[in-house]
Amino acid sequence: MPPGVRFQPKPAIALDLIKQVLADEVSRAPVLGDEVYGAASELRWELRRLGLEYFLNAGGDLLAWTEPVKTRLATKYWGVAEGERAASPLAALSRAIAKKQWHPVAWRAADGTKRRTRIAWLEVYVLSDLDRDTGEWPQTWLVVDWPEGDDDPYHLYLAWFKTKPTPARCLRLSRGRFPVEQFFQRDKTDLGLDHYEGRFWRGFHHHLVLAAVAYLFVTVIYLGSKKNFRCYVGKGFACDPAVVGAFDRLLSLLRNRIPAQNP
Repeated sequence: MPPGVRFQPKPAIALDLIKQVLADEVSRAPVLGDEVYGAASELRWELRRLGLEYFLNAGGDLLAWTEPVKTRLATKYWGVAEGERAASPLAALSRAIAKKQWHPVAWRAADGTKRRTRIAWLEVYVLSDLDRDTGEWPQTWLVVDWPEGDDDPYHLYLAWFKTKPTPARCLRLSRGRFPVEQFFQRDKTDLGLDHYEGRFWRGFHHHLVLAAVAYLFVTVIYLGSKKNFRCYVGKGFACDPAVVGAFDRLLSLLRNRIPAQNP
């Protein structure tokens, strides 16, 4: 490994990038991530410390309780007290959700078809969230997106919110990572994201930014050419919180990164 280069797992890299984004005064938004990030208790702890909401994919094998159990300080670390009931995997908790707890939700997909699913949530205390040094144990949410009739959930999530979950918000966050995956697929296929052949980290970041801007430009032009484009976002850009938030975050980042030009 070259001098000055150190190994970091993905959650640690993500946390450094999030802190950099906050330092750039980009407007805050819930942090989304796949199971690699959802399984990282250190990342979840730090996001809560930073006051950032998160909605992270979670593996069904993570252990949790739906009610707090007693803890004790052993010789050196805090842990679950002896005699307490065993924790349950998140997958088992999701299958035990009562019928009345499910919220049917629907949305209009990009192809114009109407899609449906069900959303439910439970207060949980995840074993890996127990701070072994302090004994602090925060309550978080297990959110389940499970289309009716499917054998398995679409996804399980661990979430931390400043307000109680709502079906609409959980649906938006549950499907919110799709545009990211779509961006990488389309940018690699159509706009040369995977054509970078440089040797420097800074150069790769420049290439990534230019590819992302190109993707945004093409997307806006495409959507603007559609007859019913305005209907997809409400009565206009300014009336849709998701669109406003996305543009605000992009513009604030560009404003801090691009040096002011003299007239």
